[in-house]
Amino acid sequence: MKKVDWLAWPERQTIDRLLALYSIQKTLAFTGAGVSAQTATDPEGLYGQEPTRLEKSNKMWNQSDTCGKESFQKFPDYTADGALKRDVYMRDCLRKHHLPPRNDVAQPLPRRQ
Repeated sequence: MKKVDWLAWPERQTIDRLLALYSIQKTLAFTGAGVSAQTATDPEGLYGQEPTRLEKSNKMWNQSDTCGKESFQKFPDYTADGALKRDVYMRDCLRKHHLPPRNDVAQPLPRRQ
């Protein structure tokens, strides 16, 4: 009795190719090679969008407000020395986060006579 293959040659070759592609895809998924190629071309992630000008502006304002809050938390006293220390801390924080200086930073209090 002759053994009958249930798949003929072209179908078997197609299935072998699909299995090979599937195993390669799984290997790349586990190693993360596919992800690094996507992030190299799209820095915001897969289908991510670049933030709008309004979102960038809001982020900058929020960081500037955070610098102001931190300066008052570090130097809460309302003396001339405290105002100077807050001013220095505020300028350093803004500089560290690449933000423009603010005009409303604390000015040294006038001296009493």
